[in-house]
Amino acid sequence: MHNLDLGPTLMELNHIDPSGTGLHGISFADVLSGTSGERNEAVSSLNGAQFGLFTQRCIKTDQWKYIWNATDTDELYNLCDDPWEINNLIHEPALTEVIGSLRARLLEILCREGDPFCLVSRQWAAQIHLEENLKI
Repeated sequence: MHNLDLGPTLMELNHIDPSGTGLHGISFADVLSGTSGERNEAVSSLNGAQFGLFTQRCIKTDQWKYIWNATDTDELYNLCDDPWEINNLIHEPALTEVIGSLRARLLEILCREGDPFCLVSRQWAAQIHLEENLKI
């Protein structure tokens, strides 16, 4: 569970439907009641650091953490082998499929949630990058 999940969880526990509110978290009311499992991944974003010129989007699973850096090198960490995120594996040829899968899932979630970098009017070429398995 992440702090983004607190709002939807509290809303559902108070019988308020959190859908359509624009909240990015998910309700964990069913987990608290013992009727469901857990989330498979978490997505986060960072905007405005370094004088407003820095943007990151991140997807984290139990094993992997992929960070898309708009103005810098992307990052990939194997959290099982490297929990302190010391060794960036983004250029490892053997991990091309892992990177492509994480990029595709990240884009899917960002577009579903209305992230501004998914808007066609912003001319973001994420889909082309995913198809060619290039840096987003």
